[in-house]
Amino acid sequence: MKHNKRFKLDRLEVEMNPNVVYFPFGREATFRQFKRQLDDSASEKPSTEAQTVVIFGVARGGTTMAARVVSSLGIDLGQAGNINFEDDRFNLQKLGLNPNRDRDALATHLQRTIEQRNGSHSCWGWKYPNAASYLPLVLDQLRNPRLVCILRDPLASGSRVMRAGIRKGSDNQENVLLQSLRAMETNIALIHQCSAPTMLCSYEKAIQNPAQFVRSLAEFLGIRANKQMRDDALAQIQPGGYIQEKSL
Repeated sequence: MKHNKRFKLDRLEVEMNPNVVYFPFGREATFRQFKRQLDDSASEKPSTEAQTVVIFGVARGGTTMAARVVSSLGIDLGQAGNINFEDDRFNLQKLGLNPNRDRDALATHLQRTIEQRNGSHSCWGWKYPNAASYLPLVLDQLRNPRLVCILRDPLASGSRVMRAGIRKGSDNQENVLLQSLRAMETNIALIHQCSAPTMLCSYEKAIQNPAQFVRSLAEFLGIRANKQMRDDALAQIQPGGYIQEKSL
């Protein structure tokens, strides 16, 4: 039997989540290494009958790439037809709700949305970079949750935030960098404060090893992807900007 390790957070120690797997693992981002740690983890095999996938990370941190891959592997991500590949029902900006100020209203909205999605889909999910800010409100309502957390060089993601003009006013490169680091700390804290199976992934390694990333992600989600699905998923990994949808 494995002994759970401890995770130190804000001078407190909590049990480390034993169900976390990493891409890459060790020196190389190979499927064999990923499969070995997945087999050794404490998490149960993913259920193909019902599961909920949540993709999160930081703004401009590669979560859209991951969401497009997950969608190509057959997981329904809801109303994710916009360029950010986000479902507005899980987007705090679109909802105009704050997890601290509007906690009750947000919890009620998310619970109703999850019930609706559970009623119409067995395997589904959503992508929202800042989902860790509200996931504790609803995590226990998700059927067989599987978390996909994307990590990216915070200087790179911060630079993209500034170029996109997402944050205005007194923000400079240093402030945006610190905000990205704090968001990463929040994500890792959430992962270790729950026991949900989680894939913690480096964006940089994913785009360097796209075939290994797609295969590892499919394995984590319990999906037997055929060649067409793998090819479609690989086509979603195009670093440097958002993929523009072709008009019909």
